[in-house]
Amino acid sequence: MSWFSVHGWVAPYLDTAGPYPMIGTPEWAALPDGDRRKWAAALDAARHWALRLECNQEARAEAAKAVAGGADWSQVAREMQQLADFRSANPWAKRVVEQTDIPGRAVESEPNSPSNGAAHGFQPSWAKRVVS
Repeated sequence: MSWFSVHGWVAPYLDTAGPYPMIGTPEWAALPDGDRRKWAAALDAARHWALRLECNQEARAEAAKAVAGGADWSQVAREMQQLADFRSANPWAKRVVEQTDIPGRAVESEPNSPSNGAAHGFQPSWAKRVVS
């Protein structure tokens, strides 16, 4: 996505339209469909939309880089495989989440209970107990 290329294409049309209302306003809606100012407002909105898309694209790319560098993903994969192997070999160790009397809240099993594998030597580095 390139806002600059959209801007370069739209700018000459906007320069010749004169002042125009913001798209969607009552003033804009009152203009005839063929009015240059109505079309200029639509082109200006398209230019702003292109800017929004470009900024979002850049933000997603930066977030992806942060996630990729945020952990040793090979180690995470190994630990997940170890956990899957452990659960496969020990079907009794399936984690069970119990509901509390507070709607929308759940209670995790105890940190060293047999239901989470920690009592048997498995504690993945990425596993964290969240307490709110």
